[in-house]
Amino acid sequence: MPSIKNLEMAAAVSNHPHVAVKSAFFGLSTKAEYKPTHSAIRAIQQDYSADNGDLLRSLITSRSDQLAAFVSKHPHIDHVGMGPVRLEACLSDDNQFAALQLFSYSDFEYRPVTEARFFEGADAEIINSLLK
Repeated sequence: MPSIKNLEMAAAVSNHPHVAVKSAFFGLSTKAEYKPTHSAIRAIQQDYSADNGDLLRSLITSRSDQLAAFVSKHPHIDHVGMGPVRLEACLSDDNQFAALQLFSYSDFEYRPVTEARFFEGADAEIINSLLK
């Protein structure tokens, strides 16, 4: 599991008003917390095929009222060991917060495909159910 400080979207997550990021042990360890519920936030990075990357782009750019329908249509999106699309996500342990950003591999590096998107409350629960 990657550290939040090593994510490409680390600055966006750190600047979110409901997230507190704290360094510990002389800066070697970083912990993030969703402030409203004091829940720990963990970071994940998963690679996907190009087709599943398109699905994730649709998810990230969907309106809030479309999220439940999207997840009922696509209850699980399979990730691969190495793929051309990378998802960075930060998920709270209580499922009340999620942050997602999608990247595509091009010219020997991952480049952003979407902006970081934040979900809270019921929307975050939907996102968490899909990624766990």
